[in-house]
Amino acid sequence: MGEKVILTGAGGFVGGIIFSRGSDRFELHGISSKTRPMGIESDFWHSMNLQEDFSSLEKFMQEIRPGSLIHAAAMADIDACEKDPELASRINDDLAEKLVHLCEACQCRLVYLSTDTVFDGEQGGYREHDSPSPVNFYGKTKQAAEQIVSGSKIPWAIARLCLVMGFSTRGEGNSFLDKMESALLNGREVGCPDNEIRSPIDVQTLAEAILELAGNDLTGIFHLAGTEKLTRYEMGRRIAARLGYDPALVVVKNADTIPGRAPRPRDVSLNQDWTRSQLTTRFKGIEEGIDYLLQLRTH
Repeated sequence: MGEKVILTGAGGFVGGIIFSRGSDRFELHGISSKTRPMGIESDFWHSMNLQEDFSSLEKFMQEIRPGSLIHAAAMADIDACEKDPELASRINDDLAEKLVHLCEACQCRLVYLSTDTVFDGEQGGYREHDSPSPVNFYGKTKQAAEQIVSGSKIPWAIARLCLVMGFSTRGEGNSFLDKMESALLNGREVGCPDNEIRSPIDVQTLAEAILELAGNDLTGIFHLAGTEKLTRYEMGRRIAARLGYDPALVVVKNADTIPGRAPRPRDVSLNQDWTRSQLTTRFKGIEEGIDYLLQLRTH
């Protein structure tokens, strides 16, 4: 058993993959408001609602003294954050601040998961040191949390995630690829915006990079992204083709006209030259990323 690591948000889409990939490398303890999934040992899954009972985590961390904490828990629904900014601030900012203080008390490294939407999307190809300027409230909460973490005295790393593609370990969750495959399987069209540009990454490679950050002592902001920059429409067509479906089922959808939809940045593609110079994880393009997901899905 390796170094002790705590993972918040272990019941989510990204957190679930991190948990499944990291358990053979670390003594990895998953924290989630959800009940323990089948097949996971009770010693390594801890059901806690951090909003209502943060003291349970404080007690647990003082007890096991982990080397690192990966903070994947978040209110990540962009539209929901826009509709309830008070709740978004409590979950995304207040909790981050509490975790910083807790890590300081336990002498623990913090790996904080952020987002490409801290940028305004006016230029694209953002580097790790570029200044954030979010256009929606979700991005603002993540920018504020980044400032809390980077301004602290603890060992830290901030991982900015781009659009994540992958198959969930426990139901659809927040996986657009699960929803997309379900629609394509039933011959339904999938609408994708052609005015939003991202650098999508497969969730398995993403998990590897996050676990690498948890196991080293690098400090800084890291861009965890795929190697290609493309519109969500182009991405959808290439994913459909790689999965063996008719790419014509992927159609252009003007998402800006959806009532109540929060503003989205136009081009938040990420440059990751510095990140790639620091990490050993090898990042992938669309087709290779999908192939990797399919390969691991069959095991």
